[in-house]
Amino acid sequence: MGAIIESVHACQPRHWKLHEGSVALAARAANECLQQANCPANNLDLLINTGVYRDQHICEPAQASFIQQRIGANTEPPPEGQKGTFSFDLANGGCGFLVAIQVIDSFIRSGEAQYGMVVTSDMDTNPAVSEGANFTPAGGALLLSSDHSGYGFSEFHFDPFSHHAHMFDAYVSWVKNKKPRRLRLLPYSGHALLMEKDDRYLAACVECSQTALNHFLEKVGMKPEEIDLIISSHYPPGFPRALEESLAAGSKKNRVVDVTDRFGAVYTAGIAASLQAAMLSGQWGNVHNVLFLAVGAGILVGVALYKVKPPHTSISY
Repeated sequence: MGAIIESVHACQPRHWKLHEGSVALAARAANECLQQANCPANNLDLLINTGVYRDQHICEPAQASFIQQRIGANTEPPPEGQKGTFSFDLANGGCGFLVAIQVIDSFIRSGEAQYGMVVTSDMDTNPAVSEGANFTPAGGALLLSSDHSGYGFSEFHFDPFSHHAHMFDAYVSWVKNKKPRRLRLLPYSGHALLMEKDDRYLAACVECSQTALNHFLEKVGMKPEEIDLIISSHYPPGFPRALEESLAAGSKKNRVVDVTDRFGAVYTAGIAASLQAAMLSGQWGNVHNVLFLAVGAGILVGVALYKVKPPHTSISY
């Protein structure tokens, strides 16, 4: 009994509300996701936030608790003998979203949870003074539930490639009297996001993804041609297209969902955005075996297999 997908939603800041922060963006994605599935927020047993780049670069307290409050998921202590909503942050970079899915899947398989949600968002709160932050802001949410049909998530696999750890680095630093590129007229002193990336980082991510994918297929006893669709990360910029090109030779084409034209190079919300696009386009209803592939700094690559329910079963997006 694995976790099945009930609904998914991805969104970006509204143009007229550019001050919308990462918590608000994640909460909006979560609310839309719940509404589409007709699932009350109080039904959530687990709420895991995997966003990395947050409002004012705050690490503590957990952003998941703020998101839980905004969506109204069991905000009061549960009555004696009953469960509330267990919320927490899971910080694992570009692979965090997939790791959170695995955590919820484990809770569901053990019978400790019936509904779980992964929520995420990334936002550069000071884009005028940040350096190298070439991701686009976005939020995403994925609602998972228990199922006895044999469909859903069945296998997870993570491969570390630590010899590439030097290729990507992101950190928050204090800057003093920094001249902004735009928006502000006065020099800025405060925290700024700095991202440094090797020119070969994209190629390394693709190469490591191919290796991890081969390891995974060998582990589950499947051939590449048995995979119908790939839902992947969208960072570093250009990753979905580069992954598709690397896999196209001698295999099915157009399997990697690419929403770069719509969402840009989103960071942790890439999987949610790709999944939403696959469902809206009708691709999801015509496939059986779907691979979820996430790549993050380290380099770490995560792969998961999802068995899609037959078309007569509705999924919200």
